[in-house]
Amino acid sequence: MRSRRFAVAAVLVVALGAATAAGLARTGAASQHAADRAAQFPVVKLPPGLSIEKVVGGLTYPTSITWDDAGRMYVAEAGGQFLEEPPPARILRIQGGRATEAINLTRGGVADSAAGMTFFKGAFYVVARDPKDRSGAVFRATPGGSVTKIL
Repeated sequence: MRSRRFAVAAVLVVALGAATAAGLARTGAASQHAADRAAQFPVVKLPPGLSIEKVVGGLTYPTSITWDDAGRMYVAEAGGQFLEEPPPARILRIQGGRATEAINLTRGGVADSAAGMTFFKGAFYVVARDPKDRSGAVFRATPGGSVTKIL
């Protein structure tokens, strides 16, 4: 359980670092001030003897992380209209430092953005928007790609 918590922290730190770097690159003079503040106040402080390592990079709006019954790591990407070519909401399997698409939630009828995810009894449960009325909803996604709105 301890290694999972620190893997979660690593993914969050990578995501925050990527967002911060992108923002700093765009803002010019204000970016130096932000970088100085970030160096003074680190995002994560670890107890002595522990460290954080990057597990995977190149994610687009990661929102949550979970493990299946076999201990494989998965990350949900939000999807959405944040970029010129909107990426899909999806679940990625993380293995050997690489992320591969396991389930395309957008194709399964999930609207942006996938905000949370867990794995329970052989399926993923994802909190996202209902594509019909944009209200909050819960979807069940199986490893085979079947996506069903359950709430």
